[in-house]
Amino acid sequence: MEGSGDVAALGRKLLSSLGLDPDVQLARSAAAMPWNAEPGDFESPDGTLVCGLCGKPKQTADGFPIVHSHQLASLVRHEETQAERAERILRNRGRCFAGEFRGLEGCTLATAAEDTDRDSAGAVMAYSRDFRAMRKAGHGLLLFGPVGRGKTFLAACLCNVLLDGGWRCLMTSTRRIRSQVEGTYGSLNSVVESLCRQDLVVLDDLFRDRNTETGREIVFDVVDALYKARVPMVVTTNLSDDSIRYPSQADQPVVDRLKERCRRIEMPASLPNRRQVAAC
Repeated sequence: MEGSGDVAALGRKLLSSLGLDPDVQLARSAAAMPWNAEPGDFESPDGTLVCGLCGKPKQTADGFPIVHSHQLASLVRHEETQAERAERILRNRGRCFAGEFRGLEGCTLATAAEDTDRDSAGAVMAYSRDFRAMRKAGHGLLLFGPVGRGKTFLAACLCNVLLDGGWRCLMTSTRRIRSQVEGTYGSLNSVVESLCRQDLVVLDDLFRDRNTETGREIVFDVVDALYKARVPMVVTTNLSDDSIRYPSQADQPVVDRLKERCRRIEMPASLPNRRQVAAC
């Protein structure tokens, strides 16, 4: 294993090869990022910064930055212009709202209907403001309630706020995952690995397809993998409060994981059903 001195020397050599002043770049990393922290990084119990991508420390016990390949990329990206950052965010937004979620990239509380539940919206936005801590802890949200009360809309609003901050978010569903397994990815494991590289994953209408064997397999495998990887989940579901408190035997393994990691936010049944209103 390389010592911290060897790693630091390698980092300085790599920075110099790019025409960058190592002392300036490392000082900038410590002061402005700080310590080269990126979305997805987290602190270990002893306070050491850990890379969210590879799981390796980004600093020694005495606080000296460890420059490995992922950190070097961050230092170079720090020179990103406003135009480049805007382009990157636009790409991430396109990936987040692909397929059945296209059109939700414009969802914000400013565009919310007057009947949007303000308490639920406030809780979602409070979560966004504290997302760095939520990301570190792997904590998410469970939005539940009857059809058409705005659960998916609030999840999309949250994604847009986090995307603007540079975080990697993705909205998906059992149906979309099944399509990816049958098409681009070829296996559920490949899809799950892709989801685990996100900072936040929205699982929309999660229990819709749980009555089929394939649906149950997808729901459990995805939730279990994100749970183990401590990737925050925002789940929307039409399950009732009783169904979450006292889940069926088939649902219990998934619901138990969600209740442990996700704050429950109930969308009031008293709200008008947007789908019925839109159909009138």
